[in-house]
Amino acid sequence: MRHTYLLLLFCTIAISALGQNGAVKLNASNTDSYVDAGYNDDYLTEGSYTYQAWIYLEAANTNGYIMATEDDQKGFSFRMSTNDAVEFVHGIPGWHTINSGEVTVPLKTWTHVAATYDGTDLVLLMNGDSVTSNQPAEPMITSTQNLIIGEGATWKERRFTGIIDNVQIWSEARSETAIKESLFEEPAGTETGLIAAWLFNEVSGSTASSAGGAYAATLGNSVTRVSLKEDFSLVFDKSQTPSLVDFGVNASLSPAAPFTIEAMVCPFENNNGYIVSGENGTDGPNGITLRMAGTYGVDFYFGGSGNWNLINSGDNALDSGKWSHVVGTYAEDTLRLYINGSEMAKAYNTNAVGVSTTAFTVGEGSEYRDRGFTGKIDNVRLWNTAIKSGEVLLLKDTIIEEASDDLIAAWAFNEGAGNTTTDVAQVYTGTLSNVTWVQNGYYVTQSTDTENQAPQASATVDIEDGVIGQTFTFDASGSSDRDGDPLTYTWDFGDGNSESGESVSHAYDTEGEYEVVLMVSDGEASSTASLSVSVSVNQNPIAAFTSSATSGFLVLTVDFDASTTVDPEGHELSYDWDFGDGNTGEGVQVTHSFEQVGTFDVVLTVSDSYGGSATESTTVGVLEEQVTLSTDSQVGLQVYPNPVNNFVKIEGLEGAFTYSIIGMDGRVYLSQDTQQTSLNISHLPKGMYLIEISNDKVNISQKVLKQ
Repeated sequence: MRHTYLLLLFCTIAISALGQNGAVKLNASNTDSYVDAGYNDDYLTEGSYTYQAWIYLEAANTNGYIMATEDDQKGFSFRMSTNDAVEFVHGIPGWHTINSGEVTVPLKTWTHVAATYDGTDLVLLMNGDSVTSNQPAEPMITSTQNLIIGEGATWKERRFTGIIDNVQIWSEARSETAIKESLFEEPAGTETGLIAAWLFNEVSGSTASSAGGAYAATLGNSVTRVSLKEDFSLVFDKSQTPSLVDFGVNASLSPAAPFTIEAMVCPFENNNGYIVSGENGTDGPNGITLRMAGTYGVDFYFGGSGNWNLINSGDNALDSGKWSHVVGTYAEDTLRLYINGSEMAKAYNTNAVGVSTTAFTVGEGSEYRDRGFTGKIDNVRLWNTAIKSGEVLLLKDTIIEEASDDLIAAWAFNEGAGNTTTDVAQVYTGTLSNVTWVQNGYYVTQSTDTENQAPQASATVDIEDGVIGQTFTFDASGSSDRDGDPLTYTWDFGDGNSESGESVSHAYDTEGEYEVVLMVSDGEASSTASLSVSVSVNQNPIAAFTSSATSGFLVLTVDFDASTTVDPEGHELSYDWDFGDGNTGEGVQVTHSFEQVGTFDVVLTVSDSYGGSATESTTVGVLEEQVTLSTDSQVGLQVYPNPVNNFVKIEGLEGAFTYSIIGMDGRVYLSQDTQQTSLNISHLPKGMYLIEISNDKVNISQKVLKQ
């Protein structure tokens, strides 16, 4: 989308006197984005020192150097650290470091950083307040490197991303009071103890002079000069009734849906004070309102169709003494309330907005003049469109200075003095009553009209090689849009099918190589990303298992283990067991107890999720408890081994005898007279058999298992 804006840089401390009107903008992605102040012995004051600067961090920037002379454990470096903490490194053997820890630099907010050393204590300060301190073992060792602003003196790849201003070097450890009292002052260059101060107030050119004219620095080709402009806001005091800005009655300030109403607010106390109001209850209800409610909560509502249509953020949505961005939108029959970019509430509604017949006001109710706001208000804007959720956070850090078709009115309150204020188009002028101006910060005036930038498409897939029927999951969450526009995602799977969504799934029904193309669009511009997936015919798994026994006596317990089963594609498998005795089981490893005599075929079936399967089997024989056969005339008759593979031996029997080998189905396989005590049954099928032996002295039978 096309945006017209000026970037607002909120300062974390109220400004009483602001002299800065220039700064340098640095970009870590460019190798020549730095300022080189050259080499000078004066920069390295070994006994005591102060290094300080204003910084505006535009993106998380671990190891981004603010200024440095570091070289082989000599000199110093002032840099960003993990999680946007600040770190100062004092050059002695082993490096001595001090880190702000949990006290971090907020993004897109001016922050003053300083490090002081008095010969004993090293102190790190942010916005004039001491954050932490420690004691180096010895004074700093002098470096021979140039002083570099915006990147490391030795570590050239460690660059800062953002804006740096008012870089100062002192030959003394400045006190916390001295730093805080001069935060917003530009030194003249003649101050006692001041070595150098680069204010970057030159309008153009590739050099920057230190205050007083000495120590010229050279700007890299990718350094951008930016101009700074003072920013003001209005302070309202409920006790000074009425404390408000009155814009009078104007039907244009009661727009029909869709619309957006927004404001920056910094409450000083909890009350039901009105932030922006156009409500009219007497002749309505009509008009639009944002107000505080509950305990630091916010109401957003409008009057129309005989009703007040209201949503509430809940308690503690605002913080006392801190700025918050409050936005209300109404479109497509839905009210939405955002605070600092997060949607706090929404509600379905079909009513039309009623046109108010009372004045449009800021800081006080339009009809009820006893419900004033106490605190600061800035950047009140009214739009004839509903700002999308992806753009709401972008508005938080912008000042609008040009009219546009979507903008009804935008009040930046940057006049700084007087009893009137007007919008950027100078159409809607308001009168101030019991309201004061306060300098709130400063902002960059360099950028104006920016063209829409195409989004950046990024596509990933959970697997690159799969089989027919397998689900591939595609993800575009890594895509981004520099303008903050909401994005749409369209996937072409390369097989004639497509789908929309940030994360989608797809299965292919034909083998082949497919190029998958993602197109990401912000509504005006688009970009693509592609990746390849390979689809093959599924291969059956290879079933295999072992068993702890294949035969034994009743009751026989056997452990089965299929962990040697493999799947060629590495798919997950299911394991189903049939033990042949009417029982089944599941799992890679199972245990089963056979409680019947007989021969059982144990079958394992393994399956994947894509139609592939395989089986493997084994036979388990179960016998009754082995006994020693005996008669009155023949003691110690034995038939063995049992189970048997090839030969059954008969021991303890004398003379000729008759034997028969009978299957469990009653079939007689062998029957003959013999004196041989070794019977060959190797030719018989595996299974259970009954051997009957008889002569004139004995008549016995014995079950044996042929393996």
